[in-house]
Amino acid sequence: MARSSNNPVSLNDAGWGSTHLDAVAGALLFCVESTSLASVEQVPRGWSVEGAKLVRRIELDDYWKVVVASLAISLLAIWRDHHPTLIVEFRSLVVELFSHDVGAITDRDLELARLINGVIPPRAMGQDGQVGEEPVGPPRTAQF
Repeated sequence: MARSSNNPVSLNDAGWGSTHLDAVAGALLFCVESTSLASVEQVPRGWSVEGAKLVRRIELDDYWKVVVASLAISLLAIWRDHHPTLIVEFRSLVVELFSHDVGAITDRDLELARLINGVIPPRAMGQDGQVGEEPVGPPRTAQF
């Protein structure tokens, strides 16, 4: 039977009965319940909540430092099996964390944000009102 846009294929037409749909709904509910959503009070220093994303803007001296920072963040993300959005610009890097599977910021995002802060610590607001990055950190911190 030919379908038109006014008569879309339903999951039941594809052989998905209510038992299949109940199983899928149960699996989705389990994923959402087993992943705790983060609260704004837990946002690490240097990060902000923009929409449903945890965002950090990192300002560095030059492009090669931005590239090295993005590589360090990428390696952390691979290690934690997470997938941040990295926006590389000439002297800045924007990191966006968001758990795609639940459509919100979760503890996994907060954990990765804290790990990123361990490698590239944020510094306090400067006199010019801009947030910069620490030029030197503790021995375990990369110097950018």
